[in-house]
Amino acid sequence: MRNFLENFLFAERSRITQEMVNAYLASALQLNAECAALASLRGDLFFDLSTYVPTLKTPTVLIWGSQSRFRSPGFGRRLAALNADAIVAFMKLPMQAYYPI
Repeated sequence: MRNFLENFLFAERSRITQEMVNAYLASALQLNAECAALASLRGDLFFDLSTYVPTLKTPTVLIWGSQSRFRSPGFGRRLAALNADAIVAFMKLPMQAYYPI
């Protein structure tokens, strides 16, 4: 899990704590986790999120890395447009940004 977080999700490895690793692992093990971003732990690195976004009812903010290795921020904006009622904001996260939790 730590390797996945360091190499794919976080730009700054030193900010990843054991508590974060535990939380991401617990999330990936939840019922219906195949719909979560952490489905990649089971080898489902790429799944069609566009089939789930239109049915989303929970107000959601998409935060997209400007340097994403997988898809561009433009793709993220198109994804958000699939359900403008539920996706209340789209934020492009600059590579150097730091947003404390």
